[in-house]
Amino acid sequence: MMKNRRITMKEPFLLGKNNNILYIDHWRQKFNILAGFSTRNGGVSESPYNSFNFGFHVDDNPAYVLRNREILAKELNVPLNSWVLADQIHGNNVEVVDDSDCGKGSYKLNDAIRNTDGLITNKSNILIAALFADCVPLFFLAKKNLTFAISHAGWKGTVGNIAAKTIQAFQNQSIPLEEIEVVIGPSICGQCYEVSEQVIKHVPDTYSSVYSRLDSSYFLNLKELNYAQLIEAGIQSSNIYVSKYCTAHDSQFFSHRRDDNKTGRMIGFITSQNR
Repeated sequence: MMKNRRITMKEPFLLGKNNNILYIDHWRQKFNILAGFSTRNGGVSESPYNSFNFGFHVDDNPAYVLRNREILAKELNVPLNSWVLADQIHGNNVEVVDDSDCGKGSYKLNDAIRNTDGLITNKSNILIAALFADCVPLFFLAKKNLTFAISHAGWKGTVGNIAAKTIQAFQNQSIPLEEIEVVIGPSICGQCYEVSEQVIKHVPDTYSSVYSRLDSSYFLNLKELNYAQLIEAGIQSSNIYVSKYCTAHDSQFFSHRRDDNKTGRMIGFITSQNR
């Protein structure tokens, strides 16, 4: 089970020069992998989506959303027609994507990869991405062959063990477990994520340490639960990095819970710079 020292370890994300994107710094330095997570700053959307909203599915002006994506594409030097996004149904399906998928979900929602919350590829010309506003972003990298993945883990995806499902997608490509690193990104923390008993009933008893009870409410730590599932799936603890950022505590992020459902979406992304 997850130890507290994992939460207090060195933060894996470093704010970029434009102060709008957090990058996984050691992946960029060691492996030439560009992976990161946006803040809510630096875009064109208006309140309550101000300003760097990436979600077409909220009530923001689609033209603003597209412009925000274009701003990021320029900053990353990765054109939108190389991006791939899924429709994110809070499930645990993980899909392998290739060149034929480029552009899906990039310009509009209705052509995104269907019924999917995780994407994996070994194509250096593709950027895979997912949207977040409290749910847990999981970034995966196989260090030698530079296969990479991103998964969206809300509570439903987490109890459905999308972390292990993504690891299995690597193993299906004959990638050894010891080659896989995982970064657990900014998301709501266990002090902020109050849930009902109906949610807790879906958490196996073996993971009882990831939640606490206060009167009739429960507080669930999704980062800890995903960490525990990664360990159980065979990932070495030294290969798991956990962000300290809480999207509900920190006003530089959108938060579905804090903002009472009326808010934008951050984007998590990963691509190779060996383009």
